Amino acid sequence: MKTTGQCDFPVETAAPEGNAYVRDVTVHGVPTFRHVATGEVLHGQVGPWKEAWQLYLEPSDLLHRKGEATVYDLGLGCGAQLLACLDAFKRNPDLSNCEVVSFDLEKAGLVALLADATSHPHALAHKDDLERFVQADDASVVEVHKGARVFRWRFLRGDFRETMLRDDLPLADFFFFDFFSPSSHPWLWRPSVFRRLRELSTPQARLITYASATCARTAIVSGGFYIGYGIPSGRKVKSTVGACRLEDLDEPFPPKWRDTFLASHKPFLPDASDEEKAEVTESLLSHPQFSLSAK
Repeated sequence: MKTTGQCDFPVETAAPEGNAYVRDVTVHGVPTFRHVATGEVLHGQVGPWKEAWQLYLEPSDLLHRKGEATVYDLGLGCGAQLLACLDAFKRNPDLSNCEVVSFDLEKAGLVALLADATSHPHALAHKDDLERFVQADDASVVEVHKGARVFRWRFLRGDFRETMLRDDLPLADFFFFDFFSPSSHPWLWRPSVFRRLRELSTPQARLITYASATCARTAIVSGGFYIGYGIPSGRKVKSTVGACRLEDLDEPFPPKWRDTFLASHKPFLPDASDEEKAEVTESLLSHPQFSLSAK
């Protein structure tokens, strides 16, 4: 069931793509939000908090990591992944420093979450920090301290195709890739995007995304990552994990997955050019995980 009422909480002026949100519920009645322009219901199966934990946090090692970690929150949306990272930091005393860099057109989703915090226990649990995140200007780095430990949040406003090219970005240990779907926003799933993320990766970095479409997976491979299966999140279809090293994948795709690609009716992004299709095909078939010499 989806709501159709007008937005009744404050929303920042939407960017040209229309990043405004209204209240909605998942198929199981869990409170969430719907993106007005695309009609996509965020975390539409299990809800924002459960999906953030099951799909992104648990496959990462933030709850058990020692030392430092840097996370790219790709698609800030209504802040579920951001607050999950903050929650993990507060729970894990061995995580000395955690930096989260969020990318989105604006913070309308955070504004919506704060205004509707009473419907979202994860927002209430971190309401003071959430208020600071909403109020911070774009030039600020917001810090949350737990004794000598520090959580740092930085928001990069704008078109990700431009902000990802900044020369002041840190290398990332994890990419939580939660942009809108390849069917509605194919420009955010291009092989060139994943090539850039590969450049910004630490040697053991992992990329986690809800996407299971063949076109998304081939784009990740074309960007230079190895790929494997992630856990389902309220659906039977497994999600996708990318890694810089094959041995860092719990369930890597077998070499024969190239046959799935070759037999797929939709192996490419919906607006891919003939040149891009040829490049993607060559990249996948020559990739060490899927080449004919792969064992």
